[in-house]
Amino acid sequence: MSLQFSGRLKRLQGWGFVGLIWVGLGECQLPIKAQIVPDATLPINSVVPTGCTNCLITGGTPDANHQVLFHSFEQFSIPTGGSAFFQPDGGLLGTLESIVTRVTGQGAISNIDGAIASPVTLFFLNPNGIVLGPNASLTIGGSFIASTADSLQFSGGGTFSAVNPQAPPLLTLSTPVGLQFGGNPEPIVNRSQAASAFPALPVPPGLLAANAGLEVIPGQTLGLFGGAVSLEGGNLTALQGRVEIGSVAGGTVDLTPTFNGFAASYENAQGGGDIRLSQGSQVNVSGLGGGQVQLQGQTVAVLDGSQVLSYTLGNQPGGNIDVNAIAAVEVAGANGPILSGLRTDTLGDGAGGDLNIRTGQLRISDRALLSASTVGQGSGGDLTIRARDLIEISGSSFETLQQTLFLGAIQGTVQLTDAESGLLVGTAGPGAAGQLSLDTRRLVLRDGALISTTAAGSGRGGDTLVNASESVDISGSLFLTGTLQGTTQAAGNLRLDTQRLTLRDGGLLQTFTFGSGAGGDLVVTATESIDLLSTPLGAIVPTGIFANSIFGTGAGGDIAVTTNRLTISGGAQIGNQTGALLGTGLIPFGGPAGDVILTVADTVEISGFSPDRRFLSGPGTTSFSGAPAGDIRLTTGNLTIREGANISTTTLSQGAAGLLTVNAAGVVDLVGRGTINPLGIPVEVPSSLVSSSGRADFPGLVASGAAGSLQITAGELRIRDGAEVAVNSLGTGNAGTVEVRAGLIQLDNQGTITASMVSGAGGDIDLQAQTAVLLRRGSLISTNAGNTDGGNIAINTPFLVAIPQEDSDITANAQQGRGGQVVVTAQGILGTTFREFLTPESEITATSELGPQFNGVVVLNTPDVDPSSGLIELPTNLEDPSDRIVSGCPSDRGNRFVVSGQGGLPPSPTQPLQSPLAWQDWRFLQPETATAPLVTSTVPNRTIEVSAAPAVRSAWVEATGWQVDAAGQVSFISQQPANAAQTAQVDLVATCQPIRSSL
Repeated sequence: MSLQFSGRLKRLQGWGFVGLIWVGLGECQLPIKAQIVPDATLPINSVVPTGCTNCLITGGTPDANHQVLFHSFEQFSIPTGGSAFFQPDGGLLGTLESIVTRVTGQGAISNIDGAIASPVTLFFLNPNGIVLGPNASLTIGGSFIASTADSLQFSGGGTFSAVNPQAPPLLTLSTPVGLQFGGNPEPIVNRSQAASAFPALPVPPGLLAANAGLEVIPGQTLGLFGGAVSLEGGNLTALQGRVEIGSVAGGTVDLTPTFNGFAASYENAQGGGDIRLSQGSQVNVSGLGGGQVQLQGQTVAVLDGSQVLSYTLGNQPGGNIDVNAIAAVEVAGANGPILSGLRTDTLGDGAGGDLNIRTGQLRISDRALLSASTVGQGSGGDLTIRARDLIEISGSSFETLQQTLFLGAIQGTVQLTDAESGLLVGTAGPGAAGQLSLDTRRLVLRDGALISTTAAGSGRGGDTLVNASESVDISGSLFLTGTLQGTTQAAGNLRLDTQRLTLRDGGLLQTFTFGSGAGGDLVVTATESIDLLSTPLGAIVPTGIFANSIFGTGAGGDIAVTTNRLTISGGAQIGNQTGALLGTGLIPFGGPAGDVILTVADTVEISGFSPDRRFLSGPGTTSFSGAPAGDIRLTTGNLTIREGANISTTTLSQGAAGLLTVNAAGVVDLVGRGTINPLGIPVEVPSSLVSSSGRADFPGLVASGAAGSLQITAGELRIRDGAEVAVNSLGTGNAGTVEVRAGLIQLDNQGTITASMVSGAGGDIDLQAQTAVLLRRGSLISTNAGNTDGGNIAINTPFLVAIPQEDSDITANAQQGRGGQVVVTAQGILGTTFREFLTPESEITATSELGPQFNGVVVLNTPDVDPSSGLIELPTNLEDPSDRIVSGCPSDRGNRFVVSGQGGLPPSPTQPLQSPLAWQDWRFLQPETATAPLVTSTVPNRTIEVSAAPAVRSAWVEATGWQVDAAGQVSFISQQPANAAQTAQVDLVATCQPIRSSL
């Protein structure tokens, strides 16, 4: 250890620091005198020339091993232009490791606006407070520790106290191990802007402050420990070394010797005060390998363009920045082009250091930035934030973010240095970006905030892990990971776990690739709900969740969303694209799009479009390039789509559209239509589930790729008020197939299921309903075709029901090709029938405009049952019953109604029918042999043959009608003969008899 410090002293002498300090010593040449007054508390007291401005300090008491030299002062202040040089006795230079200085005078604040010099590490204690002025500077051969602690603790158990100078014998003290604070420690203020004594670091201009402020030699520690610690335009510099700033309310700050000085720990400290960097202050530990910074307090604020920097140069790994704030960390504002921030970027071959923040709340605003990035060969460090309650990031505006960053990314002009107001874990060189980890209760991004793990060079993008136990709210801000144009490596993945996720007013959660590497996967889990709301006017892209591939050939990542309830409205979307159509034009380049997998336990509600009607709401995958679009798989309880919104897989190019699969345990309800205006032309669009080649709202984009297929499984499918399920092809591509498996399929008020095409093939519909398929009020199931053959329709259901007069049709018609095939398998087909042409009524057709010989086929499979069986044709000629009355009973004298004969009407309306006949069971009780003769009975128009004793009785046949003979006898028959009597006339005979009185 002694050789090490001796070497440091030799380096100081070699740099000319000792000679520099001696200039002007002796006679005081300045009117302001230094207030450096020794006390008389040491065995060997400090010696300071009286009235000096540049003061040579000698004397002091060494420990027994001559490793520590103790000085004690009643006052210690240095005026502007003054200096204090601690000169040990020459016999100590070979062994001395540190000088320990205390101020014992009560209320004697140390105001230092000059130079302090020491050949070895210097500890400076003043419990009354320390103020370091703009001209304060250090020429120290080791570390510098300034503190408002009461005492310094040593490894032997002793203390060197500034409030109790009668401490244990100094001879027992050796290595400093801690700072002991009393209650309510006084503050430390640094305003130093002193010039650096060392060559400038080889970094791009503008990254570092022009002045070093308080500075120690490279590789050493600069520490400030007190109550509140403020840097008011002042800088702290420890190149390749360590800066420790601790603000405590009491207790002990432990000090551990390290290779670059001392590291502080706060397990035995109490509470904390404020650490505040303002007015463009800078803490800098950059250099070959980079240094380390630790900030510990109740709150930490980095404001007004202030910075905490650990840039890594060379091939050595960089150091970390650790910020621990019990209550809050705030990073805000800028000083011209200089952003407030904390950065552990690497500019060389060595890996960058990590940036770690642990606090209650973190707030970043007004162009402030936290960065752990790389622009060199070295990999970037990790950025880890643990904020117990809140992480809140806000920018200057959403419009500024769009213009400077989003458009720049599209145009290929964006740089990592363009990032503002947020978190950046990026790479602009060969090195891979690090990992971003956020753990909090609430995460809020608003007004143009940015979180990015973007790759702009040849290195891989970084992964992002977010755990927000309560909520994530992204408004008018970007949260993304991706690769920019010209890159070759894969983008990072993004995983977000929370209870509630809200994206609104331009908020984006996105992975992307603009290069040849694959885009990252995006996995979102929100245990309660996800709300995607409102795309603002003038937005370049809609609010939503995306994983796109644009410009390059890299495949887009997959999107996996899991939640209990999903709401999408106001033009918000979930989507994967290959290529893009933006307000700036069409980008027809991109790799294969990824899939979208949505798992929603309860309900999905999708509605409407953006206020300017440029963006529809809903999940979708789209191909604007030659690469295929991705698939969509939705699993949910209930799905509702309203007001022109949709779920879609689409191709607007030669790439194929994806497969759309919807599995709903309950109801899928598609309702209504809407009018959008994406390209300046109003277009009415249905609420829909659709996989298409071409789209009506983009008439200028002619697609040749095939439409995908659509598969729906639901308890009930409702399509009403102009809504649609479709696999259409508007160009030359083939149409897909619609497959529906549901308990009930109901189309109402122009609800439509279509698989139409203009010139491509395909276009089939397969419907299976466990209960029924119902068509009401002009609804349509269609596989109509233009310049090709009609598609096929297969319907399998117990009942196919339509209202004849409501013109609900099932059609497989063609204009310039053959009609398709319609096959219906049902127990009953009600209200619709096959016709060879369309009428105003409900029908099933498969026609061709080329002529009847090109018509398709309609097959209606129903059970082999005579629908008239068991029905009796009622008489059509009604007769006047009055001519059946033999005589009437006068109403002017007593009468009674007498019914004669057997059976007939009861004696009174309140009595049951009484008959003297007893019922007899004529069924055979035992099987009989066939020895009985055949009995033949002849009745009018009917001969009945009955075997009196069949060997084995034939099965009973259910009666389906009856006939009445001339005698009025009724016989039940299984089939009524064509010439049987249709009616039997029976006269009722009533007589009038006087009523005998019993009186």
